[in-house]
Amino acid sequence: MKKNVHTNRSKTLRECYNEAQRNFVTLSIPERVIAAYFPTFNKISGTLNKIRSSNKPSIPEDFTHFEKSGDYTRTKNHQEFLCYEKKSKERRIIIFVQNAALQMLSESTNWFMDGTFKCSPKQFVQMYTIHAESDKTTFPCVYIFAQKKRENIP
Repeated sequence: MKKNVHTNRSKTLRECYNEAQRNFVTLSIPERVIAAYFPTFNKISGTLNKIRSSNKPSIPEDFTHFEKSGDYTRTKNHQEFLCYEKKSKERRIIIFVQNAALQMLSESTNWFMDGTFKCSPKQFVQMYTIHAESDKTTFPCVYIFAQKKRENIP
């Protein structure tokens, strides 16, 4: 399970845990033995998080020279997620959106937009989101991160 958590980032921690439990059951180990010796997810999740984090690169203090590739441009289902990036000496803007979210926006009659400074990653000053309305529910579709504080995004 620990190896799977460390190497397979496309699965959630819970999925790795459940898969390990299923593997014990297929080995014909009695369920009462598994229940007695296999830790609960709540007890082991902290350890699994540490294992998963040890495989991730550290978050850079400055994104000026940070280059994204591979897993950081795609969703866990391997769909493109990084849509647009522009950087100059003074600022950088990164836009994340999936094709399905663009489709949802194109079909929605109402869009909602919000810019915030409080929950943006510390390397960026502003996070801006665009939400689509569908069946009286709003869904976040586009995530925009900007390094400079501006009233309008170019």
